[in-house]
Amino acid sequence: MFCYVTVVVEDAIVTDLVESAIKAAEEKNHSWILQGFPRTKVQALALQKMGIIPDKFILLNIKPQASVARIKNNLLQITPSLYGAELEDHANNSLQEYDVHLAGVKEAFSQFIFEYDAQERAQTDVVTDLNRLLELRCKSGAPRRPPRIILAGPPGSGKYTQSKLMADAYGIIHVSVNELLKKEIAINRELGKTISAALDAGDEVPDHVVNRIIESRLSQTDCRVNGWILEGFPKSKAQIALLKGMSIKPAIVFILEQSEDESIRRMQNKQIDPVTGKYYNIQVQPPSDETINSRLIQ
Repeated sequence: MFCYVTVVVEDAIVTDLVESAIKAAEEKNHSWILQGFPRTKVQALALQKMGIIPDKFILLNIKPQASVARIKNNLLQITPSLYGAELEDHANNSLQEYDVHLAGVKEAFSQFIFEYDAQERAQTDVVTDLNRLLELRCKSGAPRRPPRIILAGPPGSGKYTQSKLMADAYGIIHVSVNELLKKEIAINRELGKTISAALDAGDEVPDHVVNRIIESRLSQTDCRVNGWILEGFPKSKAQIALLKGMSIKPAIVFILEQSEDESIRRMQNKQIDPVTGKYYNIQVQPPSDETINSRLIQ
């Protein structure tokens, strides 16, 4: 009687080996294909921290029965004495463990995973399809980098609306300075006083305050992995200097053009709900709730 134990290499060890291999390939300007990694959410997050965003993340799907059969075959090659119910149980447990970890990997790379149904397909067909997928890649030999977009424009030009639409359409993170300032007011009492005082007086919030908030937001994992569209920033040389200091070079900068008269006209129609902080255009999209409508201020 013996107990069969699966030895799993620690995430840190596997991650170090993968990172070294990727760096070696990129130093030689070679492309690479990574098989069997990441297998866990810890490994997936470690890959993100390396700054590596794959051109393609392909997930092959087959029937559970086929997976169990292949796992059993692999186990028999390692331990020929394993058989019967014990072999079956170990194969099923391995598949269940894989499914649990896969959920975390999918969550970490939700924007990039392409699931390919390889069930009951000939290997030659699978190879042909995968080759076709790999041809749809960036022509540059450099590793893929997430999009970084800046949207600027005068007051009332629709920066918030357009940037939100673009973020939703392309799966990137919408970073709005005004929204971040509102959150800061709610969670940070002392700093919130400084922000509220500037906004109430109609002044710009001090650069050192805005810069700290933006630097923190753009450094978060979701922005680094998915890319972002930044709306309402930068507005000054100090804010531009922050982006340069973070080595951020936007892929593109959109500037919405609008006449001064049109800006004034639009801003006259723009009112805010002091309770929720939500803006309304009373001419185009007024609130349907009369209670909200009665408390709007310009």
